Amino acid sequence: MSSADWFLVDGWARGNATEVPGMLQGGSLGMLRTVSNVVQQAIIHIGTAWAIWLAFTKGVTAIDLSAFVLFYVLTGLGASLGLHRLFSHQSFRSPRWLHFLLAVFASMCMQGSPARWATDHQRHHACSDKAGDPHSPIVDPFGQPMGYWRGLYHAHWGWMFNGVVTDKAVYGRTTWGDPVLRFVSNTHYLWIALGLVLPWLWGLWLGGTYEAALSAMLWGGPVRACLMMHGVLSATSLAHRVGSQAFTTGDHSRNNWLVVVLTFGDGWHNNHHKFPRSARHGLLPGQIDIAARIIELLEWAGLVKGVVRVPPAMIEREAQNIRVRV
Repeated sequence: MSSADWFLVDGWARGNATEVPGMLQGGSLGMLRTVSNVVQQAIIHIGTAWAIWLAFTKGVTAIDLSAFVLFYVLTGLGASLGLHRLFSHQSFRSPRWLHFLLAVFASMCMQGSPARWATDHQRHHACSDKAGDPHSPIVDPFGQPMGYWRGLYHAHWGWMFNGVVTDKAVYGRTTWGDPVLRFVSNTHYLWIALGLVLPWLWGLWLGGTYEAALSAMLWGGPVRACLMMHGVLSATSLAHRVGSQAFTTGDHSRNNWLVVVLTFGDGWHNNHHKFPRSARHGLLPGQIDIAARIIELLEWAGLVKGVVRVPPAMIEREAQNIRVRV
């Protein structure tokens, strides 16, 4: 590794090599990843339980709901446009300020740092439902088959706590090599804190009391992050078990409407696995893709360029192939 690739080294933390290329396990790096995920999951789920308790004892206000909707949209687009389509797949190019903003909103999702998320996602596509896939419901990261329910648990939840880490030196060149993404990722917890402070300020501004601020913070922070996180995780679990396949991809990816609704269009998971760099995931008639429409709007406004599109003839040909086989 040359000195120019210093960003592909994890500093003091070290993971143990495995027989699977690009995958490390255990060591200080594996422990750091597990602890980080435990902290973020605790913030999300303890905060959500607190919000539910307050809802039963004091009710839910319009301010709470406005905080939830506002920050769900902002951070959800940070996940769909930023984490997924821009950082993981380079489906379009954005100016530096928008790049930074999407990375910050992505960090507020509390799903790990954006560079780490995108690095894991690149390994997922390289090894989908085979040895090396970080969160397949079919096999574990070492390629061992799993039963239906154990596989769903692993893909949706368990993979975050098994100490398995993607090797940045193999999959992280485009993600950790991005200076904006690297900066936001290295200051990840600052943006998590901001994702709690902003809805707190929203509630204080609209409600005028600390009680209103706390309630808005819980709904615009942990509750919002909880629903968004489980929507995104459903793409790794449900969308590899439940749904339809419009294309042959060599894996178990499925199109799942529930995931579509929760993730602004990322639930067209089978389509995405067939054409991973496509900025649009809803490729067939009637497939709504809000994130793709926003990218088109940003392109029309001159704010993004280089939007990756799949030729319609290629989409029709590949869809026809699976119809013929069926």
